[in-house]
Amino acid sequence: MSTKLNLIGKVVSRLTVLRENKDKLRWGVSWVCQCSCPAKTILVVYGAHLCKGHTRSCGCINNESRISTHTVH
Repeated sequence: MSTKLNLIGKVVSRLTVLRENKDKLRWGVSWVCQCSCPAKTILVVYGAHLCKGHTRSCGCINNESRISTHTVH
């Protein structure tokens, strides 16, 4: 049996874990996180996605990457 990690306060890339999500989701424990981007977006992320690095931001990293890729100087 695995033990649940306490991720409160942990920073993963641009996400800071605020608290555990109390709503039951289908695949395990989820966490309420806040992105450090200027929008300060709040989102719910599965714990496994945080630990494995699958979710790193609210989507702002992808947007910034897309903009820099298509910008011509």
